[in-house]
Amino acid sequence: FGAEPHRTTVALIGGKAQSLAALGVQGLPVPPGFIVTTAALADQVRRDGALNDALEAAAAALASGDSELAVRAGQLAAVRLRAAHPSEALRRAVAEAHRALLVDATGPRPTRVLLAVRSSAADEDGGSHSHAGQFESVLNVSGLPALWRAIAQVWASWFTPRAIRYRLHAGREGDAAQATPRTVPPMAVLVQQMIVPRASGVLFTVNPVSGSRRELTLEAGPGLGEALADGRVRADYFTLRRDPLRIVGRGL
Repeated sequence: FGAEPHRTTVALIGGKAQSLAALGVQGLPVPPGFIVTTAALADQVRRDGALNDALEAAAAALASGDSELAVRAGQLAAVRLRAAHPSEALRRAVAEAHRALLVDATGPRPTRVLLAVRSSAADEDGGSHSHAGQFESVLNVSGLPALWRAIAQVWASWFTPRAIRYRLHAGREGDAAQATPRTVPPMAVLVQQMIVPRASGVLFTVNPVSGSRRELTLEAGPGLGEALADGRVRADYFTLRRDPLRIVGRGL
């Protein structure tokens, strides 16, 4: 995450990874990691005729507007993605990046380093729609074989039924950028070292209830953010005023 954000593009690494790169350049503490780019998946598809055929069928089904047909074709495409065999070049690059996460400037880290493997889709967020929370995150991944399975799982999550139905819904509302069928999912994969948090939260920089840009809202809960995002923990809720920064409301 040391590259200047302007030297990479959202189309290559996705918006999530680009935002983390920008934070790292500003000196904020971003867990170390690496990115499997959208170009890596495109190369996989070029090398695998059966995978390409499945993805083309899924794109055609989405273009038809038939929800059930699109879901069925997407499920077949997801099976192919999870079974994809990475090229030797990609396998070697990921192995080297994985090895680098096991060593820091002072020497080897503990043998069991846990990783978070997350989606960073190029069009995960649009002007009027957002795919946030619809793609897969695989947490506590240990070892190279498990890492490969997690990367394939994130690729395949482009075709979850909820993501497919969301794209169809966006298309019906006129958001062409979200609904345009893609033969190759524009899905980069973000791999980062896990941390063990006391608490996790989601910060909205505009109050989503009132629409006020003078207020921020924070929802937080104990442990990993996955349980919070899935609604499995009851969040603490805070409203903050920007200038000067202070808490003006709280609740459960």
